[in-house]
Amino acid sequence: MRIVSPGLYTTIQDLGRYGYQSLGIPASGAMDEYSFRIANMLVSNEESCAALEFTLLGPTIIFEEKTVFALACDAEASLNDSKIEGWRSYKVDPKDVLRIGRINRGCRGYISFSGGIDSPLTLGSRSCCAIARIGRPLRAGDVVKLKSAGSAEKRLESRYLPRWKNRVRAVLGPQDDHFTGRGIDTFLSSEYRVTDHSDRMGYRLEGREIEHAENRKEMISDGIPLGAVQVPGDGKPIVLMKDRQTTGGYPKIATVITTDIMDIAQMKTKDSLRFEAVTLEKAHSILAEYKRRLEDIRASLSAKRCKMIINGKEHYIEVEEL
Repeated sequence: MRIVSPGLYTTIQDLGRYGYQSLGIPASGAMDEYSFRIANMLVSNEESCAALEFTLLGPTIIFEEKTVFALACDAEASLNDSKIEGWRSYKVDPKDVLRIGRINRGCRGYISFSGGIDSPLTLGSRSCCAIARIGRPLRAGDVVKLKSAGSAEKRLESRYLPRWKNRVRAVLGPQDDHFTGRGIDTFLSSEYRVTDHSDRMGYRLEGREIEHAENRKEMISDGIPLGAVQVPGDGKPIVLMKDRQTTGGYPKIATVITTDIMDIAQMKTKDSLRFEAVTLEKAHSILAEYKRRLEDIRASLSAKRCKMIINGKEHYIEVEEL
C-alpha cells in the first residue's frame, strides 16, 4: 500500500521489543494494547502482528493489492468516498482509497491488515521507536509492504467496545517512602490534567504539587517499569509510557496497573484524571479479568458468520455446524 498522507504521528507498532532494556533500548509497542489486539483479531491475525498506530488524525492510503483491513477506533473514515465504521474489517482491491480523518473519541487509533505488515525486524520487533532511532513515523509517498493473507469481514460486538475512564488505578511504590503522608494524600485526592508535553515516552501532568520527604527529591537511577509515576523536584507527576527511558533518578510514587495504561494512552491534552490506590493482589485480579475478556472476544470473532443485507440493512448471522 502507498501512503498518500500520513496523518499525525502514524507509526508501525507490534506488541513491543523485549529483552533489551538492560542495554537502554525502550520496549515500545502499541500504546493501547486492547484496541491493537482487537484490530488484529478482526483480520484473523496473531495479536502480535504489526499494524499502524496513529494519533488524533489518521492517514490516507492507496492499496496496491487485495487485502482485508480493520479500523479499531471511532473516527471519521471512508473507503472510496463511502463512509465506513470503526471496530470492523473490510475487503479492498487494488486502487481502493482509505481515508481516516480525525478521531471522535480517544486519542489513538489502529489499522491492521490481514497477514500483518512486512517491515524489517529490529531486535525481534517491528515497532517504531523514534527516540531510539529505530524506524520513523510514516511520510507521504512511503510504500508499506503487506504480508499476503485472506480473511472474512468481521465486526466487534458492541459489548466489547472499549470504555476508557479517567480514574486510573495504581499500586503505590516502589519509592513511596520518598514522599510525606501529605504528599501521598495529595496524589490520591487531586485531579490532574494532561499537558501538551505528553507523548509516547511519557505523560506530564499538571495539578497540585506532591510533597517529597526532606532531601528525597532525587535518588540513584534505577529501572523504570511501564506506568511508573515519577515525581521530579517540581512535585508534578509524570506517567512513563511505551517509549520511556529505561532508567531514571526521580522517585516513583506509584505504578499504574497494566490495564489502565490503555486509559491514559487514549487521553488528550487537557483531559483530566485521578489516581486510585489498589493492592498488588487487586491488580492481578483486574489483569486476570482483562485476559478473560480477550478470550471472550477471540471466541466471538472466531465463530463462523455471514453477512446478509435485508431491506437495505446489514445483518450478521452466525453459522453453526450440526
